[in-house]
Amino acid sequence: MPSRGSRLLLALAIVYAVVVLFAGLGVRGLNEPDEGRYAEEAREMLDRLQTNRLAWLEETLDGEPYYSKPPLTNWLTCVTMSVFGLNELGARMPAALAALGAVLVAMTMVRRMGGERWAALAGVILPTSLMFFVVGRLITTDMILAFFMTSALAAFWFWFEGGGRRPLVFFWLALSGAMMAKGPVGVVVSLLVIVVTLVVLRQPRRLLELGWLWGLPLFAVLGLSWYLQACIRFDLWWFFLGQQVAGHYLKDVQGHPQPIWYYAVLLVVGSLPWTLCALTACGRWREETQSSRERAQRVFLVSWVVTALVFFSMSRTKLATYILPAIVPMGLLAARFWEEMLTETEQPASGAWRRVAAWSSVVFTALVPVCLWYWLYRKIGPARPDYGWVWQVIGGASAAVLLLAVFWARRSAMRLLGVGVVALPVFLIAAMGALSGFEDLMESNYSFRTIGLALRAHAKPDDMVAFAMTQDRGHGICFYSRRLISKPRLGESPEGMQHPPPDRLLRNVDQIWDWVRQGRRVFCVIPTERRDQFLKAAPVPFTELLRTRSYTLWLTPPASK
Repeated sequence: MPSRGSRLLLALAIVYAVVVLFAGLGVRGLNEPDEGRYAEEAREMLDRLQTNRLAWLEETLDGEPYYSKPPLTNWLTCVTMSVFGLNELGARMPAALAALGAVLVAMTMVRRMGGERWAALAGVILPTSLMFFVVGRLITTDMILAFFMTSALAAFWFWFEGGGRRPLVFFWLALSGAMMAKGPVGVVVSLLVIVVTLVVLRQPRRLLELGWLWGLPLFAVLGLSWYLQACIRFDLWWFFLGQQVAGHYLKDVQGHPQPIWYYAVLLVVGSLPWTLCALTACGRWREETQSSRERAQRVFLVSWVVTALVFFSMSRTKLATYILPAIVPMGLLAARFWEEMLTETEQPASGAWRRVAAWSSVVFTALVPVCLWYWLYRKIGPARPDYGWVWQVIGGASAAVLLLAVFWARRSAMRLLGVGVVALPVFLIAAMGALSGFEDLMESNYSFRTIGLALRAHAKPDDMVAFAMTQDRGHGICFYSRRLISKPRLGESPEGMQHPPPDRLLRNVDQIWDWVRQGRRVFCVIPTERRDQFLKAAPVPFTELLRTRSYTLWLTPPASK
């Protein structure tokens, strides 16, 4: 039984993870295009649920059927937005909860593997891994998928070491959740990790003991029922199987071609500041000094990393967040590295490579404010000279933090660890809070919060709102303004879509002039860089209500009688 001190250590690690993952979660505006799209999908579903109790079976975007992803993320977002409101906090809460859930499941697994200290270290290292921290604050399906994959593989390991049916029940439930979160990818990768682990451990026959006879029917009911009804109602068989499954893996269907080594680099960067620590722990899996149980644990974690890396590297469609499932075992291996460091000695001097790995966390943590300073200096400084003092203060603080960290942590492994797990999230959370004031100045992944809130305050239900002269999707405007707007069809997932109402399909900019001639009040959102072109083409005067770096909001009153 764990001692009172061990239980306190675990509790502190959980509190730390909660603070890191939830602090300032709703401060920053929703970024385009992904966060705005996911939030708007959930908002439309929540709105339709007011009049149709079966609306949870249908996904829509811009008021049309939209089945690009399974609905689990939208379901969870509807629940959290019902509790926390139609805002950034409610929209991001499912990802943050999934991140916390993945941390708790990982802690439970490594506590079974190696005790409370390893579990507590996992609770502070995994949330501070760079990609895990960032994706845990974004509205995507990737963190929810990572939670279910972590749960499935943890359940497998509990079964592998202890047997019994209960872990297998959780295993098949988690696979069903992964299927509903993002399709077959989570199921395939999880099973491949298990196959590789058992083959390396020379126990492949145990694959037959995973409860296939009752597990597959359970998986079919929970994980495939929604797909079946969607395919029957909208004839989406080829869309799901041909385009969403085979198409994404065998060819680049989203315009994201990347070299085969793309995810290897992302794995190194995404695991910072603990990358070298994790790689050092990976390299010890074949040491003869460890017991058979310890070797099996390392084989499992290393197989998890390598299998996910190879699988996603072979895919033709590559997005940065796809590699997230491999970040989890990297965090656990890094926690194992530090568990050994703190157990063996308080001096990080057991080998040159281990000293380098230990110091890497401090160096990277000190570089975070330096990089933030450089970004503010290059991007925000010229555009907003009134904020020049911000990057000057951050630059000076960065140098001071670097010197203090080197001096304070130079002799103690515990202090080296403390610098990483305390300073890094403080810098990152503070950076996100600071950048929320400059979100309209960002050149990419900007937010439509300012424009959307202005529309919500000024536009009446019978006013026309158009989003024109751009190829952006503008879903964040719909979310913040709480209404559907008129814009061109951009060819998103046409399978299952129907024709939108004529007043929402913006054929060209001349349609806006027709509304004006009909005496309707029209709000128009266009790129700021096309301001002169818009005014030159407008047949009547438009008033500029709001301008951001990327977009401008215009209004024309009804035509005079």
